[in-house]
Amino acid sequence: AGVLWCVYMLLAATVLSLASSPRPARRVPQRRFVVQGGAFVVAAAAAPRAAVGWCGEAVPSWAFFVKWDDGRVPFEWEGAKGEAYCRVVGDRAREAKAGVPPILLVGTPGLGYDYLENLEALTVSDRRVVEVVFAGTNGAASAPLLTADACAAQLGAVVRSLGVQKVSLVAHGLGAVPALRMLERQPTLVSSLSLLSPYGSLA
Repeated sequence: AGVLWCVYMLLAATVLSLASSPRPARRVPQRRFVVQGGAFVVAAAAAPRAAVGWCGEAVPSWAFFVKWDDGRVPFEWEGAKGEAYCRVVGDRAREAKAGVPPILLVGTPGLGYDYLENLEALTVSDRRVVEVVFAGTNGAASAPLLTADACAAQLGAVVRSLGVQKVSLVAHGLGAVPALRMLERQPTLVSSLSLLSPYGSLA
């Protein structure tokens, strides 16, 4: 009985100690930049905007420790104007210090980048990871903006908005088509190209 009483008192003291301890201040996602006019500018708002949900989470746990942002990049292709949506995860200063180009993920046009979010872990290489939702996805713009040439033009606009000379392209599925077209039409913007389960034709 004496042992049980000691255990009980120890547990009670622990609970009281935890209850009386000050709670740490809630951290906010490290959003630092917004996309405006195709260029990154320092956000003027005093408080960061709420994070967009990842895989059902209101705010992913890593968003409190990794710099990230999302926004729209305007582009023009054969007289048509539109906006591509992109997310940038990672620290530009660390990337510049390491001397490596950012990684531009290209998914299947029309699907968005949600299914490629696990590749955001590539930021451990000190590179920023950039994901793109092409104009025309979910009927947001005219269907012709989802052609290989139009998507390649959108990729070029995204690269220029990043303020870098080259990117490492990583394309999956039908995203291989606009990635290859970009390499063909704008080779000076491509440092390397990796194709994951490529599918489609450039014809």
